[in-house]
Amino acid sequence: MPCRWCSVCWTASRWRPRRRAGSSWRSKASRLAAQFDALLDLARLEAGVLTADLRRVALAPLVLNLADALRPQAEARGLTLRVRVTGASVWTDPVLLERMLRNLLVNAIRYTDRGGVLMALRTLPGAGTGEDTKGGGARIEVVDT
Repeated sequence: MPCRWCSVCWTASRWRPRRRAGSSWRSKASRLAAQFDALLDLARLEAGVLTADLRRVALAPLVLNLADALRPQAEARGLTLRVRVTGASVWTDPVLLERMLRNLLVNAIRYTDRGGVLMALRTLPGAGTGEDTKGGGARIEVVDT
């Protein structure tokens, strides 16, 4: 709640410090709020309060959007963020999957000193792009140097 409150107060405020300092503060508050949300979701899942909203999700758009959102952070650290996608789709909760992948990518960017980070989709044998629920699946790899 404090992170959300800070974010709301920042948005409602008429006072604007230097652009760089303001965007840094806002970015940090946003990341902290996302971490709290992820922890709360995990606790809710374990308690059985939160249920996954399973549906067929095309992985390529999800991964590409996430990479676009995090590429500026990687570039600011002098890293390259590369993505390899396939046409795979899986049954999953897209919100929870996006949060997990975001966490993996943010950590890879944060703890990689030089080189880069690769997020690769691998279609497993038997995986389809249709509505079938049997067969293979997909593997999502986050690799740093």
